[in-house]
Amino acid sequence: MISSSVMIPDLELQNLKALFKSAFDKHGWKKKKRFYNLTTTENFIYHLSKIKDRAKRQLAYSNLNEYLVILNEIPEPGELDARSSDELFAKYLQPLITIYETRLGFVLFIPFPYLLFIFLFAELAAFGFKASLWIHLLIDFVFLSYAIYQLYKRKQKKIYGLFV
Repeated sequence: MISSSVMIPDLELQNLKALFKSAFDKHGWKKKKRFYNLTTTENFIYHLSKIKDRAKRQLAYSNLNEYLVILNEIPEPGELDARSSDELFAKYLQPLITIYETRLGFVLFIPFPYLLFIFLFAELAAFGFKASLWIHLLIDFVFLSYAIYQLYKRKQKKIYGLFV
């Protein structure tokens, strides 16, 4: 059980959730919603109170708060392009990744089409080098294991990623 000295104040957490809801209502259903990194942001907010180090938790809170304020200031949905999204991610969310990875077990989420492309590339490379059947089976096992691991972490809301 987490002691009350470690918990983030309910008012601050409610403020983040309200900012997130506002951003999601404004941008979440749009075609380019991936540019808003709403899944990553939601997962960071969901696990914010589990960060035990007060300074790290305060850094996470302030970065998430600033990021959501900026998202809410974007007047028109779809106005945020990939480059701007990448800059916002690098400034506000990237510094939090180390905290969430090391302290809470977050993992980088690789969307299935990209994971499949990497898998096929590895298989073709192994085929090109005339690798043994065992190498092909090892490649299959590694990629299948990672895909299952990602699904497990996704259910725990412990994934992050650019455009996720």
